[in-house]
Amino acid sequence: MSAWGEVIGGPRAWARELGLAAFVGLALAFIGPFGSYTRPLEVRLLASVSYGVAGSVVFWPTLRAALMLGRRASLPEPFAAVLGLAAASVPVTGVVLLLRPLVAPGGSGVASASLYFAVLALALPLGLAVLFVGRWAEPRREAAFAPEPVAQAPAEGPRVLSRAPLKARGELLALQAEDHYVRIHTSAGDALVLMRLADAVAEADGIDGLRVHRSWWVARAAVREAKAEGRRATLTLSNGVSVPVTREVVPEIRRLGWI
Repeated sequence: MSAWGEVIGGPRAWARELGLAAFVGLALAFIGPFGSYTRPLEVRLLASVSYGVAGSVVFWPTLRAALMLGRRASLPEPFAAVLGLAAASVPVTGVVLLLRPLVAPGGSGVASASLYFAVLALALPLGLAVLFVGRWAEPRREAAFAPEPVAQAPAEGPRVLSRAPLKARGELLALQAEDHYVRIHTSAGDALVLMRLADAVAEADGIDGLRVHRSWWVARAAVREAKAEGRRATLTLSNGVSVPVTREVVPEIRRLGWI
C-alpha cells in the first residue's frame, strides 16, 4: 500500500473510526455540551451522531496526512500530532456548517471561528488519546494474543522478514516506522506490519545497519548514494527510496564512511 493509500485507510480503519465517531456522538448527545442540553434529546442525537460520523470521514484522513508530512519534515511527534489535529478540525468544522441546517433546523447560529475552536476542543483530547494511549496499549495487546515466538531464527534471512508476505521477502533494505506500524523495505517490495521500530531492528539479526532517523533504520549494503545537505543528509537506497538522516547521526555516518 502506498503512503497516500495509508492516508485514506482500509476497511478495518474505517470501521473502527466510524464506530468511535458514532459512540462519541451518542455520548455528546446525552452530555449536551456547548449549551445544547436545552434542545430535545432526539435532536441532539441526530445532530451529534451525524456530525461525528460525517466529520470522521474527513477528520482521520486529514490527520493521517498531517502526521505523515510531519514525519517527513522531522517534526517532533507530539508537535506534529497537535498541528495535525488543528488541521483536521478545519474540514470537520466545514462539515458541521453544511449539515447544521439539515439536522438542526432553526438552531442558534454560531460564528465559524467559535465553531472551529469548539470542534478543536473536542478533537484535541480525543485525538491525542487515540494516537498515544492506543500506541501505548497496542504492543501489549499484540503480545497478549500473539503465538509463542519460535526459539530459533528462520533458516534464511533475519527474523523480521518472516513477518512480511512471501511476495515481499527479499534482501532487507530498511525499516520505516509509520504510526503503530513498521514498513519493511526489501529488494522484492515492501510490507506493513504491526510492531514497534525498536523490535523490528532487534529482529534484523545483526545485519550491518544504522538507525539514521527516529523513523528509519537502514542496512548499509542497501545505500547506493549519500548526500550531505548542510547539517543533515539524505541516503538513496537500491530501491530508489530516499531516507532522511538527522543531524545528530551525520557525524556517525561520516565516521563509518557512508558519505
